[in-house]
Amino acid sequence: MRMQSASSVSKAQNSVSAMSNSQYTNYTPSPMAKKSDELFNDIENELYQVWIGSRENISAAVLAFKRPFVMGTTGFVPANNILIVGGESRGKKSLVLDMAKTMKAHKIIKHEQVSMLDMSKYQTKDDESIFMTDIYQALYTPSDILIVENITFAAFNYIQVISELMKNGKLDLKNR
Repeated sequence: MRMQSASSVSKAQNSVSAMSNSQYTNYTPSPMAKKSDELFNDIENELYQVWIGSRENISAAVLAFKRPFVMGTTGFVPANNILIVGGESRGKKSLVLDMAKTMKAHKIIKHEQVSMLDMSKYQTKDDESIFMTDIYQALYTPSDILIVENITFAAFNYIQVISELMKNGKLDLKNR
């Protein structure tokens, strides 16, 4: 579950919303589809115990992460692409990290570790070598989730690479 796709579930400033991959309609039903409601309800309740005053955000995040387990997935296409928006210090990254930890504990994903890529480090064409090294490392770290931060600060060519990854589920990494 590197990047993940879902329909919009946005709410206010620190909402969770998702970009639909509606062009991929040949879904293979997930064997977890029947169990997913119960599993993700448990995850949501566990997060409610840790997160105070964020019920709507937790519910939206859980729904976004749950979607591929209900709908199934296709080949190399990422199971989900989730866009999480909100102001600084709203706990967005922490919520994803807690989701990963809880999903691993429930044996929904294989890896608790979350890969991270801070796009603010790649603002010019001269940063390409560093970007390619960092994205390679993020994609080949044992992880089921990739967080791409600060995408608005990145140069356009790097945003195109992230877009390709989200659309196709793979990248042509030169010399790798």
